[in-house]
Amino acid sequence: MPTTEELTAALAAVAGDGEPAAAAVLAGWGADEWREVLLDLPLDEFGYHNRYHIEQRAEIERLWAWWIREDDGPCPPEAAGYLGFYLLTITALHCSEQARFHGRTAVRFRAPGGRVRAADLSADLVRDQRVREAVKELYDPRYGAEPASAETRAEWDKIDFGSLRFHRHGTTSVILHGRSARPRDSRKPEFALKCLVYPYQQQPPIAAAARAYASRFSAFLSDDDPLVGVWASHDGWILMDYLEGDTLADRLRSRPRPKANPRKAAIRPIDIAELDVLGSALLLALADLERLGYRHEDLTPSNIIVKESGTGVRVRFIDLGVNHLHARTLPGEAPGEAAYVAPEVRQGGRGGEEAHLYSLGRLLLAIGGAELNPDGSLPDHSYVLSTGMARLLEDLVDRDPARRLLVTPIQEYEDPAEARAHNRIDQIRELFQREMEVIRESARLEPQGAFERFRNLLPGSGTVARQGRIMRVRRRQAEELRKRGKAADGPRLVKAQRLHRWAWAAAFVLWGTLAVVVTWWVEDFGIGWQAKWIEMVNIAVAQSGLDVDFFAAMRMDGYDMPDPLGNLPARLVGFSFALVNARLYLNLFAEISPLSPLRRRGRQRFLTAATEFGLRSMAILPSLCVLLPTLVQGDWWPLATQIGLVWTAVVFTVFIAFERDTHRRARRAGLSTVPEGEFPPGRLARWRPTLLVYCVPVLVIGTLIMLDLVQDELVYACFVSLINLSIYYFKSAGADAPRVRTELSRAFLAAERLDHLEARRRAALGSRKGQARGRRMQTRGQRSMPWAASRSTTARSPGVSAASGSGAKPKRA
Repeated sequence: MPTTEELTAALAAVAGDGEPAAAAVLAGWGADEWREVLLDLPLDEFGYHNRYHIEQRAEIERLWAWWIREDDGPCPPEAAGYLGFYLLTITALHCSEQARFHGRTAVRFRAPGGRVRAADLSADLVRDQRVREAVKELYDPRYGAEPASAETRAEWDKIDFGSLRFHRHGTTSVILHGRSARPRDSRKPEFALKCLVYPYQQQPPIAAAARAYASRFSAFLSDDDPLVGVWASHDGWILMDYLEGDTLADRLRSRPRPKANPRKAAIRPIDIAELDVLGSALLLALADLERLGYRHEDLTPSNIIVKESGTGVRVRFIDLGVNHLHARTLPGEAPGEAAYVAPEVRQGGRGGEEAHLYSLGRLLLAIGGAELNPDGSLPDHSYVLSTGMARLLEDLVDRDPARRLLVTPIQEYEDPAEARAHNRIDQIRELFQREMEVIRESARLEPQGAFERFRNLLPGSGTVARQGRIMRVRRRQAEELRKRGKAADGPRLVKAQRLHRWAWAAAFVLWGTLAVVVTWWVEDFGIGWQAKWIEMVNIAVAQSGLDVDFFAAMRMDGYDMPDPLGNLPARLVGFSFALVNARLYLNLFAEISPLSPLRRRGRQRFLTAATEFGLRSMAILPSLCVLLPTLVQGDWWPLATQIGLVWTAVVFTVFIAFERDTHRRARRAGLSTVPEGEFPPGRLARWRPTLLVYCVPVLVIGTLIMLDLVQDELVYACFVSLINLSIYYFKSAGADAPRVRTELSRAFLAAERLDHLEARRRAALGSRKGQARGRRMQTRGQRSMPWAASRSTTARSPGVSAASGSGAKPKRA
């Protein structure tokens, strides 16, 4: 067996750093000796340095400098191919460690004349015929823990080794691409050869998984199957169909990354188009895979092939089975592709049926351009995009496998065929597509140019039409589910419909309030313009037989119009509050609700009802506080201002109480979907002191004005309007809105998860009580029938036979 000292001296001699004569030992090494050298290589850079007294990267760089020279130097000609394969192996080991522990995929090395990518270095090595011959010798099926079958040997013999080219690096492998020497006898003309990096063949689970791969997955023979077709496999290699297209990892890396800005984390844009196309294709392929009875236990971006065609995007999978290297990762947030693997797999080396759900959630996040926070919670902008989508993602990436799909409605089927046809992934796909339909509809009105972004600052800009379209989408989805007889997601859709109907009505009311204020203000200046909607109201009143000016009849005595100076304070305050109210409700509170399909008790029930009432009231009460001074009595505006602000402070206090209660219970229950650090109320709690400080002068000065103790109404009205517009319109209801909406959505979804955990706990407790009650009843029955117990004891006594069927007494043996 070659010694470490011989190898170290020979490598130094070849690289020009040692005695040239030391390289002569390589001439006597054949495939068996090189196998021993390669199998004995350390798996990590630290171990390589300790054994060979040189950094692994430095070894790669000096051997590469030797390889690209025109002559081989002191290296014996018969050893050049094996030495090139040695360089290919340590390069693959280095890339594997960089990807697994540091998240680096684009590895580069110093080289004469510049830097060289690891992929280019490997491609140049495999293009050399001597290295390809070394591959043929070192991976020959005669090596292995068990002899290769005749079928495996036959498939190996079909390989045209002269056509081999480097394709890419895997986690534990080098993947080559080639053509069949006998295309008519092969599944396809081209193949991919996954060569297990030599030291990993020393790991029994990895070698056993490679050996059994063909027998486990050779049933995939059709191009319509979600898994690539397998030709054969042995201890060190897997021969499979070659798939054109990029890996999902390549696709994600090629996408431009926006600069990280913590202040804008809640409004970071989501790649909606990519999430729609790729997410749907991924879920469709996974549903097909589960329908065939398989699970992908290493669902990471590098194991997903994405192929685009004229008809859309197709996703297929490679490398099924647990990647045993994931069990070597340390606790905490895993680097690189190990982050996509479920925590239970990283901790124990294997997972159950819920492990691939975690990977699916991480993949959907990555496709949308996001990733989990270090504590395992969703990023803020996931909640701004869609509460329904955030609920689904939370339900997939929960750290506890028993809590995945906790709130997602999955319908169970008694018929096995129907259960396969509508498996869990397929139902998740349908839910995902329904939420994506709503997201696409919402995105249609997103401002594109500078003018549209400026117009978007106006309240109610497109909101009535937007809410109407989303409401119609939800109605159509509910009708389709009813026609198909699927009731699992029915209650959730009914709730979504109700929220969208309320949002549409609220948008109409808030927009109408602003329109009333503007119309009355214009009339105060004596401009002869009348809104179309006023004409319609007057026509309707006239047709009813009433000879009265409807709006004039609403005004109380002393409220004169037009009176531009006298009504100016009421108009200023009413206009500013109408702007703030519309933007505040539509940006923060529309379409979200704390209500749960499960019944809550005690304090939680009260807080839920109060929070729901507060949310919905923010669409009505502020508008009333604007409409009454505008339509009925202009002198009421100081009182209406006080009522509106005090009510807002009360409502925000209720929201904060709900969030704090949910946070406390979530931390106690150990919900991983709840942030470990600062949790809501954060931004909302910081609003309350400002609001309370604002309430003090409003209550004091407003009361003095109503008592005629202060006469500077216009100055006070300008002060209130300035605060409303500068702080609450542009900042609170504008820049801060996504963060507050995120806080509320997090709290509402966390409360829903806690409801389902409590229901599960109660069900388990009831089951245990039922079993205990059954045992007590059984014991009580035996006590009430002692003859049964004595008969049973007699029958079990040694030497006593049971009574015969004719009723004869038992007798001693």
